[in-house]
Amino acid sequence: MNETIFILFLSFGMMSQSWQKFGNGDNSDRIKHFYISAIGTTLIGNEINKRIENPMLSTWLGGATMFTIGTTKEIVYDGIMKMGVKSKDDLFFNGWGTLCGMITCRIVIDIKQNKHGRVK
Repeated sequence: MNETIFILFLSFGMMSQSWQKFGNGDNSDRIKHFYISAIGTTLIGNEINKRIENPMLSTWLGGATMFTIGTTKEIVYDGIMKMGVKSKDDLFFNGWGTLCGMITCRIVIDIKQNKHGRVK
């Protein structure tokens, strides 16, 4: 668990500084979309891997699941229900966060497998 937290902070902590002037309007919302997608992808992928023990498939399923959740939120909650602001930038940050989360997920899985002697 300590490796997961360390890698999450390492991977995402410095990126938010470069995105402060991206797009128009409130960028803190876009950064939240990135963080939620990245962390969610990592956690979901790791949980899936505990059950099926297939790192590549787990990583892709975690990414697909989190991207679907983020996209559905934008379309349904923000677009159809009009409970939020539908934004292409939010979709972009959901996708970018998912990709970064997939990388982090695979690194965490490999570290855990190496720690337990499953990787040669």
